[in-house]
Amino acid sequence: MKLNLTSDELQLRKPILTAHGEIKKREILVVTATQDNVSGSGEIAPLPGFGLESLKDASESLHTWIEDGPFPSSTGAAGAASCALTQLKAALKGVSLDIFLSSRVLSNRDLSVQSLIGAESISDVENMAQVAIANGYKAIKLKVGALSETSDIARITAARNTIPDHIHLRLDVNQGWNFSSAQRVLKAISHLNIDYVEEPTNNLSDYKQLRSVSGIKLAADEHLSEINTAHDVIRSGLVQVAVIKPTVLGGPQAAYDLSRNAQDLNVRCVVSSFIDGPVGLRAARDLALAIAPDETHGVGTGALFSDPIPSDVLPNHGFLRSGT
Repeated sequence: MKLNLTSDELQLRKPILTAHGEIKKREILVVTATQDNVSGSGEIAPLPGFGLESLKDASESLHTWIEDGPFPSSTGAAGAASCALTQLKAALKGVSLDIFLSSRVLSNRDLSVQSLIGAESISDVENMAQVAIANGYKAIKLKVGALSETSDIARITAARNTIPDHIHLRLDVNQGWNFSSAQRVLKAISHLNIDYVEEPTNNLSDYKQLRSVSGIKLAADEHLSEINTAHDVIRSGLVQVAVIKPTVLGGPQAAYDLSRNAQDLNVRCVVSSFIDGPVGLRAARDLALAIAPDETHGVGTGALFSDPIPSDVLPNHGFLRSGT
């Protein structure tokens, strides 16, 4: 087996404001494993504040593995390496990753994806929501938690008033609220038909009371930053939705196994990208098809880049289309 490591940088069309800071570009490492003239690839694109090692540390770990050293021990590098090996196994069997994971052949591999909005002003939120609706998206995720409570409530309200009821509105706080802020905001928006709220605070023990305050489903994302911890979070009963990112969970196979366990416990699973490049998006797309093909997932972020992106990972009327 031959291993190779390459790097890339992708620019975003517009910066995305999160509680961990502004995202303007993505620096990406891609590891590729080749055997018998077929290949599998995995990707890591760390984000400051989101729990992965630095790009430098990931690069060093992957280079050591490629030069006959130990398998990467750091989270992101291990996820990328595992993804490359799992993709290679699927390729050697002549099947797509979703079939390799689920042993199920879908008659329709078109995948519904959400639109991501990270705008600061109410007018920008409204305009971006209108564009998403016109482009056929079935769900919109709004980034909150980086500004004031008043701004968050106003932007959430504006988004919900712009979006028809049949389109899901999801909120991603990235742990940007404290408990008191979370209580106040969730109470204020409890009537707005919110699909779910990701990571309202950094303390998982808050979630039971926050759920009772608003009745809104709560989702874990940053709390699922390591596979063993993720299993504990799923078993805790404190979250109703699990946001699954294969890079941070040890690769597609580990993420698939976690998701099946979550579904057995009636925890809904939504696969999300790390605002990945094409390799990461393909792995996340196929994982989503294997786990919950009828769900709307967070793997349509290829549209956020100003750089050219392959058509198979660019949303087409709210879907990643098989064969495009």
